[in-house]
Amino acid sequence: MVIDYVIEFPCEPKRRLRSPGILTLLRRIERCQEGSPSGKLEAAEAREADFRLRPLAFHCARCPANHRAESFGCYGRIQVPISNEAEEWLGSLLPASLKPREESTYEQRAQLTALHELLAYLQERPVSRKTLEQQRGKQGLLERKRPLQRQYGSIFRSRLLTTGQLLAMLTQEERLLPQVGELVCRALGVWVDGDDADDGIPEVQFTVPAEPDDDPSVVDLKRFFHAILVACSVNASVRLIFDEEPGT
Repeated sequence: MVIDYVIEFPCEPKRRLRSPGILTLLRRIERCQEGSPSGKLEAAEAREADFRLRPLAFHCARCPANHRAESFGCYGRIQVPISNEAEEWLGSLLPASLKPREESTYEQRAQLTALHELLAYLQERPVSRKTLEQQRGKQGLLERKRPLQRQYGSIFRSRLLTTGQLLAMLTQEERLLPQVGELVCRALGVWVDGDDADDGIPEVQFTVPAEPDDDPSVVDLKRFFHAILVACSVNASVRLIFDEEPGT
């Protein structure tokens, strides 16, 4: 099973083939490239998909939604179940406390501000975790049996934030709105404001690029976060598609 996602930025390839159509064609090609068992029919379908996509690929070179810097790079995917290592990595991004230390950097203080905003958002708009939590375990979306959690505030006014809530915010809706994606990313500190650009607006810096020794599921999440950053830069939603048969 996979979670496919696409930045919903309008372009000529999407106009001609429609988003689901492009996704189907890319899946057929990817299945053959990954070495999955395929017969003559699947190979023929992959060739036909490549024939249809290749004439449109030049549109992607300068597309602002091309987060992968390749043809049809506004698409991506997360393999599931999301691994235990990936969920632990996600939990490690959360600050231990809501209070800044005296030596806290500007970036760390900005992350705490965003975390306050995220907790307030969740208090006003609780996220249902029922569907996601029911799918924990080897056959579900999440490999880890229980979510990691952080408890903030005092004993009498504590607020709990879990990795289950974060993943639900990012993946449970059909579309991830840019304002929600930005809030989660800033609260996790995966991207921060850098120096001002020529127009006076701070340039956003991505802080968690994929590393060669990363767990594959961690890589998937890092690439997803980068796609969210790019989507926010063009004020576009990220559409998510759950599919148990990615080769179709």
